[in-house]
Amino acid sequence: MDYQQQLSHLIEQQSDPELQFRLSSLAPVLLATAESLGQYHFYVPTSAKGDWVVTTYRRKEETKRVLEVFSRRQMASDRCQSATETVAAIGAIELILSLLVEDIDSLVAYRSDDSSGLELTKVALATRIQALTNQSPGLFA
Repeated sequence: MDYQQQLSHLIEQQSDPELQFRLSSLAPVLLATAESLGQYHFYVPTSAKGDWVVTTYRRKEETKRVLEVFSRRQMASDRCQSATETVAAIGAIELILSLLVEDIDSLVAYRSDDSSGLELTKVALATRIQALTNQSPGLFA
């Protein structure tokens, strides 16, 4: 599914009309962010329980929880650290929304042509959303 189809599907799945409205209102930010990641879907290593494998980085007194996602299944499989870890596919729109609600600080998307990855932080995404809501007062009041 392309980005618009992913977003439409996600909105249609919601039973709460208010949540549908809010997700629709975030469409410009979600679609632009997904396009910046450059992939319709990604692969993420998961534990035996199905939880995402999140890497914790510590530097001095700062701790950062990062979800690493990959453009190809094999890239994600190569990152699995035990025989019990597997790989799950996730759409770009769902991935971006997960950044807002999951206990992670950022995600790093690795594409086959980019070994350094593209980082999207929760703070940067929240800032984009805040800018949108400032243009549309009352959207999330």
